[in-house]
Amino acid sequence: MRADEHSDKKDRRYWHYVGLISFLWLILRSVENPKRLTYPCQRAALPLAINWIISLLVFITGSILIRKFIKTSAVIILAAGIVWFTVTLTDNSNAELFGASDLPVWEVSNPISKVFVLDSIPPTKGSLAAGDATVPDSCLSDPAIDTLCLMLASKGTYIHKTLAHPGGIVGADNIVIIKGNFQWTGKVSTSTDRIKGLIWQILSHPNSFNGEILVCDNTQYYSNTIDQNDNNSEDTSQSIIDVVNTFHAKGYPVYTMDWKYLNPVDGLEYSQGDYKSCYMYDASTKVSYPKFRSPSGKHLISLRYGIWDSLAARYDSSRLCIINFPVLKHHSMAGATIAVKNWIGVMSTDRPDLRYGGWDAMHYTYLFSQYALVTRIMAVTYPRLSIVDAAWTSRWGNISPDLVSNTKVLLASTDPVSVSWYAAKYILTPIAARPLETDPDLPDGKYHNSLTNWTTFLHDSAGLPCTMDSNNISVYGRETLLQTNFPAMPVLSSPISGAANQLTVLNLNWNTSSYAIYYHLQVSLDTLFSNLLVNDSTLTVPTYNLEQLLNSTTYYWRVRAINSVGSSDFSVSWNFTTGNSITRTIQMNAGWNMISLPFTDGDSLLTNIFPTAISDAFAYSSGNYQFKDTLQNGVGYWVKFSDAQSIMIAGTPNIIDSIEVTTGWNLIGSISNPVLVSGIISIPTGIISGDFFGYQNGYAAADTIEPGKAYWVKVSDNGMIILDGSNLIKK
Repeated sequence: MRADEHSDKKDRRYWHYVGLISFLWLILRSVENPKRLTYPCQRAALPLAINWIISLLVFITGSILIRKFIKTSAVIILAAGIVWFTVTLTDNSNAELFGASDLPVWEVSNPISKVFVLDSIPPTKGSLAAGDATVPDSCLSDPAIDTLCLMLASKGTYIHKTLAHPGGIVGADNIVIIKGNFQWTGKVSTSTDRIKGLIWQILSHPNSFNGEILVCDNTQYYSNTIDQNDNNSEDTSQSIIDVVNTFHAKGYPVYTMDWKYLNPVDGLEYSQGDYKSCYMYDASTKVSYPKFRSPSGKHLISLRYGIWDSLAARYDSSRLCIINFPVLKHHSMAGATIAVKNWIGVMSTDRPDLRYGGWDAMHYTYLFSQYALVTRIMAVTYPRLSIVDAAWTSRWGNISPDLVSNTKVLLASTDPVSVSWYAAKYILTPIAARPLETDPDLPDGKYHNSLTNWTTFLHDSAGLPCTMDSNNISVYGRETLLQTNFPAMPVLSSPISGAANQLTVLNLNWNTSSYAIYYHLQVSLDTLFSNLLVNDSTLTVPTYNLEQLLNSTTYYWRVRAINSVGSSDFSVSWNFTTGNSITRTIQMNAGWNMISLPFTDGDSLLTNIFPTAISDAFAYSSGNYQFKDTLQNGVGYWVKFSDAQSIMIAGTPNIIDSIEVTTGWNLIGSISNPVLVSGIISIPTGIISGDFFGYQNGYAAADTIEPGKAYWVKVSDNGMIILDGSNLIKK
């Protein structure tokens, strides 16, 4: 046989096998869902499959006539296929026909859950791809996130926790965990444009954010880590690393952390004396979650219990804020990856054979079954807010760029179940490659079964407010901003109009106004408000701290409310007159401080005198510490602050004070003026056993009792210690 004949036969066999594979590919991929014939990979395989069928018919019939007929038909069919392929090229699938403006909204009475849907999301502001401090601040915000936050606020869900909105999502001192989806890369990872906008919203807290923000995930074993490939953004050169690096370079406490590196490490909780970063794993329930030191090194975080305070030996759950931020996509095992399924990135999948009986058993026996392991974990690490990134939606799987559609939607809810149900029902399923798997309402469908199991555990067993029943869900679109009423005029509350002898440092307070988003405060020295001392229209809480007021001076003030519709009228103006009080500025260190009340009148509530304190006040008596919310003269207290700061307080001078002490150690307070330790006397005399000790990141003997501070002193008998600041004033 000649070499060219042998080669020709090999070529014919080659094309036979290619055609057979193309035919089988079309059958396997398209019989269940014929609309997949519109996908690019199916279109490419179709001409090859048609030719293979033709050649098979020719081989079977063996007829010259049929061969000629088939050959002629083949040309016609092939031409028709090419025309069909070309004509439908711009219509990849139903995904391109997806209409975000067609998304349904509705409102029910007394809903269990509220879902907010922002369609046709606007472009972001600039790129953070440079990853350094040269990026202008104007690029840090994201209009989509800003609009979503306004939508939430219009129905009473506020992104910032303040005095006016105590149920807000993020407190000023919170450690915020943004749990994204970075196991896969590109457009199947959480949008970096949306995350930068959320970070900026948190950093713009009206009470000055002093916590930390950590962008986290457990990428398990599917990728290197959270890295430059996580670049789902309008500028694909902007990765999540660039976003975090930009904020960090500008001095903001923003970090990334991949929990995958904790997977192999097991341990105990901080309360059990184990201070290493690791995964907690309960063999009886299979529940696992991370505990770790924050990248700054300042905070010990248990994702289950909160922020560990080593000195007080207790957790503070109120300071841990978890925000769930998944991307919308199909999942071959669960049906869909949305807000609930995203919590698999919180658990450890290490040692699946030992812990679960294998990889498949981990998923089908524990995670997606009635055991509902993913929601057992979510129940003890529950997110305060779930935001679903559906700017791009994966119609099938995690890695095919041909199967990702630009759906341009952003959703949010405090209920991870309801937002998952809505996103699957109205965004993913209409465009999904396998809609029978993604439909949350289809009996015995994959996602229906998974979401039902998860909802049953969260609602029935954990007692959390969640639902996948549309009769218990209200859904709001961007039109909710247009439906908002004008805000009500504020009503002033304190100090009352005409109040005299007011301190030179005080709080102005007014009642919360319906539909208000911001407040506009004016303070003036005249009734016409022509000489404004304060003119602030960005306030989000119904209170304002005035400092450095003049003695014996009358001040006038008024407030109006503002929202997206407009503003109310100004309130009736009130006035107050200051007395002859004095002010003192007290320096606080980050962490624990020993403080006291140096004045004899005015407000004595800890939260009003030291509003930035992040702990209760602890007084010492008879060998024990006691919680206090009101401060008393002469008593010393332990109080914690998140960072170093100066606090100005005012009141009537307390120049001389007699402080009762008991045998042993006493934690005493101060007066309004400094007092030299060498000039302190006691009754009876001689009971002071040694030095007075102050605290500033450690104990040290003091030579002066400073206003606003507290000191340890040991006495040999019950009696009194006399602090006299008059001598120092005369000097």
